[in-house]
Amino acid sequence: MANYNAMSREERIERLRDKYLFDRERGLSTARAVLVTEAWKDNLTLPAEIRRAKAYEHLLKNMPIYIVDEELIVGNLAEHPGDVNIYPEFGVDWILAELDRFSVRGTDPVQITEEQMEILRDILPWWRGKTVDDRVNELLPDSEKFYRDCGLVVHSLPSNSSGIGHGTVDFEKVLNMGIEGMIDEAQRYLDALDYTVAQNYDKREFYRSVIITLNACLDYAQRFVDLAREKAAEEADPARKAELEKIAEVCERVPRYPAATFHEALQCTWFVQAFGYLEQMGHGHAIGRPDQYLYKYYRNDIDNGVITQEEAQTLLESFWIKLNEPAPLAAEQMAALYAGFPTTEDLMVGGIKEEDGTDATNELSHMMLDADYDVSLIMPEFAVYVHKNADHEFLKHAARLVRKGTGKPKFVNVECLQELYKTQGIPYTQEELNNIMLGGCGETILPKVERSGFDVAGYENLPLLLELALYNGVGKITGAPIGVQTGDPRTFETFDQLLDAFKKQCEHMVKHSVIARNAIDMAHAEVCPTPFMSSVIYDCMGKGLDITRGGAKYSNDGAGYVGVGSLCDELAAIQKCVYDDKSVTMDELIRAMDANFEGEENERIQKLLLAAPKYGNDDDYADKFASTASVWAAQEYGKYRNIHGGTHTCSLTSVTSGILLGGLVGASPDGRKSQEPLNEGGVSPYQGRDKNGPTAVLKSVSKVPMVYPARGDVLNIKFSTKALKGDDGLENLVDFLRAFNSLGLFHVQFNCIDTETLLDAQAHPENYKGMMIRVAAYTAYFTQLTKQVQDEIIKRTVNEF
Repeated sequence: MANYNAMSREERIERLRDKYLFDRERGLSTARAVLVTEAWKDNLTLPAEIRRAKAYEHLLKNMPIYIVDEELIVGNLAEHPGDVNIYPEFGVDWILAELDRFSVRGTDPVQITEEQMEILRDILPWWRGKTVDDRVNELLPDSEKFYRDCGLVVHSLPSNSSGIGHGTVDFEKVLNMGIEGMIDEAQRYLDALDYTVAQNYDKREFYRSVIITLNACLDYAQRFVDLAREKAAEEADPARKAELEKIAEVCERVPRYPAATFHEALQCTWFVQAFGYLEQMGHGHAIGRPDQYLYKYYRNDIDNGVITQEEAQTLLESFWIKLNEPAPLAAEQMAALYAGFPTTEDLMVGGIKEEDGTDATNELSHMMLDADYDVSLIMPEFAVYVHKNADHEFLKHAARLVRKGTGKPKFVNVECLQELYKTQGIPYTQEELNNIMLGGCGETILPKVERSGFDVAGYENLPLLLELALYNGVGKITGAPIGVQTGDPRTFETFDQLLDAFKKQCEHMVKHSVIARNAIDMAHAEVCPTPFMSSVIYDCMGKGLDITRGGAKYSNDGAGYVGVGSLCDELAAIQKCVYDDKSVTMDELIRAMDANFEGEENERIQKLLLAAPKYGNDDDYADKFASTASVWAAQEYGKYRNIHGGTHTCSLTSVTSGILLGGLVGASPDGRKSQEPLNEGGVSPYQGRDKNGPTAVLKSVSKVPMVYPARGDVLNIKFSTKALKGDDGLENLVDFLRAFNSLGLFHVQFNCIDTETLLDAQAHPENYKGMMIRVAAYTAYFTQLTKQVQDEIIKRTVNEF
């Protein structure tokens, strides 16, 4: 029995942390699926917005809720901490196909009971023909299904299984207005509609759906008021009894009314985040910049003696732990794109002030660094801004967190983010640009005003496009004609002819990617509008439009380009060996790749290819192709508009898709064997090929232009523990971050861990259950990753200063 009066912050956080990490294996929850199915059946004939709102209302009124011992911030998503929900309205075929394998599958297993399997076998078949996934299949022409099934277009995980994401809602709106104020706002819009305007009938359904949804949010919060009071009445420990009474008092005020204290503001922020995840489980539901929008509550409480700094830190770390409630479930093959159950719910600290662009670092910025250091769980996906006037001590504080070896935080360059948006020709306000942040893995987002479609996106396989150029449009693994016929490369007299063939394959792929993404966008709008998210994104309320139907001020879409590092190495090897040195003929190259570099002569050719210049070593010979590929990709996507009139954009990010997509590519001109992984991390060099140190990597990546409509990239760098040892090691990392900023790079993140430790963790996982690792633009528990992902991380170059 815990003694709450004597419990230290460290003990409380350790107890809570164990509930998410050690107490039990991650399980599956069926409650959401059952309740949503019940409501969907009862409201099948209603308009989509109302049907969705009614399902949400039924869920929030009836789902199981709990308050964990020791927690101060409450609100759950599933039946146990960290369990995964089922979102049947987005797709069920993959769930039914994998039901028997959930607990034993190689990637992201979840425990499921026989009773739960029977429940799902009973309710999920009813959904066939009614889901987002079904609607996508109805909208896609057969030709597009062919490209999807053969791997030319690889859809992102959440788009057909659990919702859209990659956005940051207006937390401040709820904090400042309270949900009652938001309901009044929606009612005023509804009452003012003029029904002589035909379109206003659609707006009526939107406002009604928002009102139903927001009232359901109040019902959910009230249930925690009642539960906390019930538990307080039964609690023998006076200190915990007082805590439960305080929880009831806080939940009675927020989110119903505007927040007045730091505790209320933290609780309200988590409620808003939970409401979003209960509506849909897309990746990248970012927390935004809480050190900015929560600071006034903290400062006011401290100044008026309402709270001590230690009490505030305890509340903050309790909030930090709640951010580990969400966990996405995906089909096993698609989970390979996001191994480790990441939600990539970015939380950013530091940066510049929205109102005037001056340095925004404050006490909460430092406290949040301490919170992540103390809690050491995979979420939130914690990020730090770097800019030319960034506070030195703040960057040094962040460097200490890097040195801990959790893979956090990641760092983004404010000036680069802003320049990226300024090239778009759209009249963003300066305040919007000052507030820019990550909204997912490594993509930009304007908080509160932008809907980004990266969760409706795909992953575009750059090395596959070069393979299609080398094989006249035919994929080697599938043998299918998925590209365009660009000719036999044996007849190409110049290297530029090969580049032109690659560009034509890129044009072909982008066209079909856009077709698929438009179909997915349309399916979401028709089947699963999002009333809650729409209520907290500007200007859905003003337009009377759901966010899935273009309600946001800015509505863009995005895709991730995978394998730019591999592509650079491939093109450099071809130019060097075939066209410049003429040490290999194009015919010899193709025959060697066909043989997977097996046999004495083909091994000789492979050695020549491996010896060619490699991206990541500050060598223009290879590095220049990163610019070529990114500019072409950006220009191609810039030709198209999405269903809302917004831009189709791209980013150089890959999460763990380099492994999955490498399986779609045969032996390649860089000497890589058939179906081996591509380079990891977006713009990161191929694993182990960067030989000239971390600064050379920065210089190589700095040659990748961030041009419209590009949306970001991901760079992984691994340091030894020795490299960051002592005060000098921290100062060296701060200097490295200054160089990162001055070179104009977009993003960088670090692992600080030795290879020997990773190898031991791979061999003895029982000794490393809580060990975190930077996988891509997210962290995961190393021992929960597949061996293939672990091997890829181990192969990354270990750097020293």
